[in-house]
Amino acid sequence: MAIKIMLDAGHSGKANRSPVVREYWESERMWLLCEMLAEELLKYGFEVLKTRKDINESLGVFNRGTKAKGCDLFISLHSNAVGGSGNEKVDRVEIYGAYDNLNNSRELASRLATAIVDLMQASEGRVKTRKSQNGEREYYGVLRGARSVGCPLYYIVEHSFHTNERAARWLMEDANLRRLAVLESAVIAGYYGLAKPEIVGDVNQNGELDARDVALRLDYDLKKPSILSVREKTGGRCPTLDVARALASDPLDFEPGTKFQYSLCLDVVGALVELISGMPLGEYMRENIFDPLGMYRTSFGMTEEKKAMMNTQYEYDSLNKRAVEIPVTRNDFNFGPEYESGGAGLISCVDDQILLADALAHLGMGKNGNRILSRYGVELM
Repeated sequence: MAIKIMLDAGHSGKANRSPVVREYWESERMWLLCEMLAEELLKYGFEVLKTRKDINESLGVFNRGTKAKGCDLFISLHSNAVGGSGNEKVDRVEIYGAYDNLNNSRELASRLATAIVDLMQASEGRVKTRKSQNGEREYYGVLRGARSVGCPLYYIVEHSFHTNERAARWLMEDANLRRLAVLESAVIAGYYGLAKPEIVGDVNQNGELDARDVALRLDYDLKKPSILSVREKTGGRCPTLDVARALASDPLDFEPGTKFQYSLCLDVVGALVELISGMPLGEYMRENIFDPLGMYRTSFGMTEEKKAMMNTQYEYDSLNKRAVEIPVTRNDFNFGPEYESGGAGLISCVDDQILLADALAHLGMGKNGNRILSRYGVELM
């Protein structure tokens, strides 16, 4: 029987705005974190429920806690605040659990606090409790509600303080919320002794099938029958998606996970971009990378203007032992006029390359202030 977890996104609507990062609302960011955490927990086989179906649904704190009836774990997600203005000195993770350490609740709380502090680079982590002044019961209504229905473990997780600018800006990055979700789900799964089920083909073992898995199976044979067949069927046009679909029909060169091979994997990724975005790869790149950075001389396809600006290229003739000039119109990686390769074929210039390199060096932010990638996305590279 699956372990059942109730997740609670603290607050509804637009609630608890940061005084230092005005676009930050605790309710909105924790709602998104709740959605992401649910997705990650499901990968371990947990049964996941949520106290509310809509961010605008208002439900009293005690009643939210009682939603944990029949659950093994209740977690209410928050960011904290101190005073009504900014405070850069307070930057800590706090986790509230049972005031009497019911079911040794401090153990999971400590694991979560340590992990979140490390990820968020907060100053410290604290496992805390708070009793009501009227007797032996939980001070916080949401925890009191969870305890009243017999939930064995229940917590409030405060992801630092949104009165701290550094912490608020960190939490404003969707990629960072995903990192929190992945981390917290792993800690919870570890506590219960669970592991993600093995996914066939997940060569890099990140829990999903992605482009890096494809990279470990394809080859770089540009004249393989599947590619030649597309060229013949399309009259030499070779649309990107048609080529990618043809590659999928080829047998693998070796058992996935046994070795690495340089390949047409990025061409397949380019086709996926076309499929998901509904745009030709070159158009997608122009709208999302080149134009935002000011790379106006970068694109697929050779023009007369570009031809006049091209540097001379050479290849080595091993038979005659000499360098031979390569015609500027030759591009072995361009299968046809409708093929836009995710791995080769763009024509650019030094100035544009510098703009791209500068954006990557500044964690996805261009020299002109336009962002093309999240900080987390660059760090993954």
